[in-house]
Amino acid sequence: LGSVTVNARGNVTSTGGGVFGVISNSANASNVSVTAGNVSSYGDAVHGNTEGVGNVFVGTVAGSDANSSHDDGIFGLAAEGGNVTVYAAGNVSGNTSGIHAQTYLGGNIDVTLAGGANATGRDSGDGIRTYAHGNGTITINTGSGAVNGLQRSEEHTSELQSLAYLVCR
Repeated sequence: LGSVTVNARGNVTSTGGGVFGVISNSANASNVSVTAGNVSSYGDAVHGNTEGVGNVFVGTVAGSDANSSHDDGIFGLAAEGGNVTVYAAGNVSGNTSGIHAQTYLGGNIDVTLAGGANATGRDSGDGIRTYAHGNGTITINTGSGAVNGLQRSEEHTSELQSLAYLVCR
């Protein structure tokens, strides 16, 4: 089956979810790629996930803002062992988390804040929240950007790699 690619590089405002790319078939091995410009939404601002074994890329273009008033600024999930890459080249904020990346069954997570981008979690939310369930590795590169709110990274039976300001529980 084919992969899903979403490029929404303009301005998106939504009272629901923002920009989404989803593969809901767990038997699928296809990849999901979602790139967005300025997004303001109630639900996840930029969201990419696959229920199969494919990889997920979720990102924002330089100078853009991804903001969710209720959920995550950026959300990426690979449910059956794929990898998740989050590349935020603009500021990201969410009520639940600025960035939320999650894998199951051994996938790796790579989160990058580029060009001085910031990640903010409001209402006791996490600036960056990552979970690797299985034999996965978590890598977070904040560069010169700031992470505001709680910073949490959890992994199960895998090696954890992270930078300063990251709290492991």
